[in-house]
Amino acid sequence: MLDELHVENIALIEDASIEFAPGLTVLTGETGAGKTAMLSALALMRGARADSAVVREGSERAVVEARLAGADGEHVLRRQLTAKGRSKCNVDGQMATVGELAEHAAHIRIHGQNENSKLVDPSVQLAYLDAWIDASGAHLQGYRGALAAYRAAAAELSAFEKAK
Repeated sequence: MLDELHVENIALIEDASIEFAPGLTVLTGETGAGKTAMLSALALMRGARADSAVVREGSERAVVEARLAGADGEHVLRRQLTAKGRSKCNVDGQMATVGELAEHAAHIRIHGQNENSKLVDPSVQLAYLDAWIDASGAHLQGYRGALAAYRAAAAELSAFEKAK
């Protein structure tokens, strides 16, 4: 769970912190309030490609820090981006790759407006269904094995019928 987010020099944000409560958090506000900047900061935490254009004008660097709590304990993630486009990542005070940073932040979900249109995509529906039934569990593996066996038997039957 994302407990806290600290942002420095991202777009129009000079210095801002937000502490999150358990559950759903909704960012709302008028145009120019900084919603997109906060989402850009979260995207950087999740391993998005670093673009120096997000660094606040006149600043040498932007910093995003996040404190996460999970089953494996608490972690502090940090990503720094220079105005020249260089990016540095840290996990719990140790140097890390963008991939390692993203791995720790993978459970952070960001949903934007009009995202409900994805629900009509069959691959998205399947991913939600797999997650709901525990895609890493025995049920899905059993289903996949049975489906593979069915397809093999159907192919064998088709070949047999053609050989008649």
